[in-house]
Amino acid sequence: MKVTKIFSVALCAMVCAGILASPAWAVESVNPPQSNNIVTHTDTGNDFRMMLSRAQVYVEAQSAKPMGVQVYTTDSFLVLNQAYQYARQLGAGVSDEIYAQTTERLRQAIDQLTPNSWWIADHKDIQLHPQGSNLLKVDWACGSSPGTDVDVISSDGHKWRIHQSGSDTSTMEQFGITKTTRRYTAPTNTSPVQLIPGLALSHVPEILITASWSTGNVITANGNSFTLSGSTWKTNVKVMLPADNSVPASVRLSNGISVPITWSDDVKSDVDGKIMSRSGVATGSLAGNQFEVSVVASRTYDQSIAINVVRSTADGQSSRIPVIAAGSKASELVEHKVLPDLDYAATADSYTISVDHGADVLKVDTRPGLRKGGIRTFDISIIYRDTAGTQHNKMVHVEQGFKPAERKSDNPEAALNGIMVNGHLIDGWDRDVLDYTITAHGDEPYKISPKPADGQTVTAGDVRQTAYTTVQEWTVTKHGQSRVYSVSVVRPHTVPTADEAFKPSDLIDVDGKSTAPRPDYTGLKSTGFFVDGKYTVSPDDTYQIPIGGQFAYESFSGQTVLVSQARIKGMTWKYTLDVLSPDGSRTGQTVRTVTFITESTHRATLTGVRFDNKELSDFKPNVLEYQVNVNNPDQYTVTPLFDRQTGMSVSTHKNNGVAQVNVVSADGLEKTTYTFHVKATDKSNSKIIDQLPATGVTLLGLAITAGIALIFSIYLLLKKRTQ
Repeated sequence: MKVTKIFSVALCAMVCAGILASPAWAVESVNPPQSNNIVTHTDTGNDFRMMLSRAQVYVEAQSAKPMGVQVYTTDSFLVLNQAYQYARQLGAGVSDEIYAQTTERLRQAIDQLTPNSWWIADHKDIQLHPQGSNLLKVDWACGSSPGTDVDVISSDGHKWRIHQSGSDTSTMEQFGITKTTRRYTAPTNTSPVQLIPGLALSHVPEILITASWSTGNVITANGNSFTLSGSTWKTNVKVMLPADNSVPASVRLSNGISVPITWSDDVKSDVDGKIMSRSGVATGSLAGNQFEVSVVASRTYDQSIAINVVRSTADGQSSRIPVIAAGSKASELVEHKVLPDLDYAATADSYTISVDHGADVLKVDTRPGLRKGGIRTFDISIIYRDTAGTQHNKMVHVEQGFKPAERKSDNPEAALNGIMVNGHLIDGWDRDVLDYTITAHGDEPYKISPKPADGQTVTAGDVRQTAYTTVQEWTVTKHGQSRVYSVSVVRPHTVPTADEAFKPSDLIDVDGKSTAPRPDYTGLKSTGFFVDGKYTVSPDDTYQIPIGGQFAYESFSGQTVLVSQARIKGMTWKYTLDVLSPDGSRTGQTVRTVTFITESTHRATLTGVRFDNKELSDFKPNVLEYQVNVNNPDQYTVTPLFDRQTGMSVSTHKNNGVAQVNVVSADGLEKTTYTFHVKATDKSNSKIIDQLPATGVTLLGLAITAGIALIFSIYLLLKKRTQ
């Protein structure tokens, strides 16, 4: 029949368009009665059959969708479905009037059908919402410009192409980010494209879309965001004021633009004199938007100072002796400081000054000195600045003395008759005082001879050597009793050794551009060292920096970092990094202890060695063990030769035919032990000659045993020279 043919054509078109799927519920085909006594007028029958066919297409379009998916709104489809179900039940005996009324009912139900949803093409999540009875509207936040035309799709398969209405409007909602707004409109007389044959749209609404998108990136100054004040974007930036009160010439925005800063003329302090600050302002324009950065450079006024004496032994051990406690003020320092005496044995150790100070202590110079008895003196010149910026000089004199050598009256048979220096009895001679110190005035030579009593045997013993001191021991024996005498020679400290003269290179911030984890972050990205054009991160708080290296770190963008450094001992330095967060709200501190390595201060090798004043001909610095022939294995001397200006130290110990020489580098990291196995060659000759030229010390001794008499003389000649 004709109606069945119309159904088939419409249904086929819907399936081909992808609109219909397996129906959730089925609608039986309806063949309205064709009896002549039902429809008496041809026009009435044709109108009814046509409207019934249209209604069936709409009903089956909804029925083909999965459960819960609506092509039309619930209310509008219910009206159509009720009219359709009524019409398809009409049977024999229905008058023309009933058919006409039913036809009109179907027409009205079709006309009031309303699509359940509308969306922007390719953006089904952007739904248009009904506003009243005849307007669809949506505010569309899109990622970029959609173009001048936008397509809208309805759930019943219609498409509108709507056009831009008017010009775009742009506003800066955040500094650096521009928001653009565009309107699209389609009035009610706009005809949609029918995507599915047979599903005509009677209700054509007005459409209004407001699209907006943003371009650019948020611009900050040192990590600080701008806020709009009137017509100007403003922000505040805090930076640290360096020790020299210098300030940056410009502030760098996050978009790479540098803006010059106009600074106030003077550095000011607060009412308590604790905070030093200087203010400035940077202004500019970006895309027609005025901006202003207010900059305050400040720091805590700090004239604190701490002074320590660093004591280093011949075996490379170091300790610190407090002179001025941490936190002391430079302006309040005492001018004379005498430290408690150390034990006499410490006379031969090495002593230097270590100073740690705040930003307003500008310069510290130290001049070492030497007084009788080996007393070390240090004249320290300190230049500091007050809160008004005026510089002042402070002098501090420090003395480190030593206790007298102890008297020991035991083992009297082994007491020497004297120790002669340049033909005279050594100052302060007492046969029961075993340790003596000679304080040299310069490079003058000394001839030292132990003066034994009858029947005594004197053997040169251990030696301890640093750049400016030498300690020689003698063991005296008689009738089973023994004593050990020592003489320490201490020279003025006029030429600094390599470790004392070392100054670290300028440190480097190798980053300063990476974004901090958060605006108030005060940690550094990393610390490490920079050498040969490459930065190496060290994960530890204490680490070594190789030859030619510089202390380095990585800060984050917007952080201000102030670094202070102080020598701990030898080649070991402490770096204190005070960090101001990018937003200027917090400060933090990172402390690292590093040991610098240089070629000379990392050296711990001898250049040679002498036995009984004869240089070992086959000595090689990298060979650590030797067999040595001497005249008398019980009475021989060992003279290590080394470069004293490297700062290394040497100690020698003899025991049971073995002599061990221990060498420690100035940085304390390298230690080398040379072992010498000693055996006799000609026992009839007990002549002993020894030299210690590595520290400018030459020792000459002679022991001859004949019957019950022993004549022994040792000559100690001090000369300043480097072997």
